[in-house]
Amino acid sequence: MANRDNTKRSSSRRSLLFYDLHAAAAIPAVFLFCLIFLFAIGCATRPVAVKPDDPLFGTWVNDQHEKPGSPFFARKVISPDGRELNYDFIADSEPSSECHNTIDKMWTDAEGNHWYHIHIIGWQYTDQDLKVERFSLTRVNAQGTVLEQLNAKFDYPEELSPTDVNYTVFYKKE
Repeated sequence: MANRDNTKRSSSRRSLLFYDLHAAAAIPAVFLFCLIFLFAIGCATRPVAVKPDDPLFGTWVNDQHEKPGSPFFARKVISPDGRELNYDFIADSEPSSECHNTIDKMWTDAEGNHWYHIHIIGWQYTDQDLKVERFSLTRVNAQGTVLEQLNAKFDYPEELSPTDVNYTVFYKKE
């Protein structure tokens, strides 16, 4: 009977040891999972810091949009703080809509053109509860005088296409 008690105790110790080994193995696995999760969060797209003198910022106009029913604004003012004010007509004193812009990516090509991926959340002043999300591929020419923009609903466009109905051009107003 003593042998059986020793066998039971020995068996209990083995199962506890087995359990302890599994628990000990789980700790590094959980730690590794947490590290991978933190790494993934750290690598997520973050807004790009853009200098206040970047050519994107300023007042942009297009007098071709200066007509009732135009799908584009005639004037937009883009600020370094991410704010964009849009005006139906160039001479309007009050904006008709506002946007919050987040620049997710910025680069300069070999010709000196400035390119941006801009995540836009916009709303009309008549209905501030209705917000619209857009993804914009934007290019400002090397001289900083022409802004081309193509907006999409779900992801950044891969290229600027002047034939796309969502493509527009603005000119820097000094």
